[in-house]
Amino acid sequence: MTGNTTQLTIDLVQFLSAKLSQPADSESNPEAEEALERMSRFIPVILGFALGGFAAAYFVLVSETWWSLVIPLIIISVLAIAAYVQHTRPSSAT
Repeated sequence: MTGNTTQLTIDLVQFLSAKLSQPADSESNPEAEEALERMSRFIPVILGFALGGFAAAYFVLVSETWWSLVIPLIIISVLAIAAYVQHTRPSSAT
């Protein structure tokens, strides 16, 4: 996640510097468009991470216990086991 936020910040600075240094009569700026396209890939990932963190904090706060983390822990464990099984399964190339 640190890499995603770092890249988003770099792209945001690049976008703003490209827009601020753009002449008023110029219609398009490829550097700004590239930075905007890259930012559009990272924003959903960062928002999902933040919303998941806020949801977990809310459920712990509401339940006033750590038991609210059991269901997400079970889901993540099942997904991890399924990924491991799929990864270790021999390929069926003929």
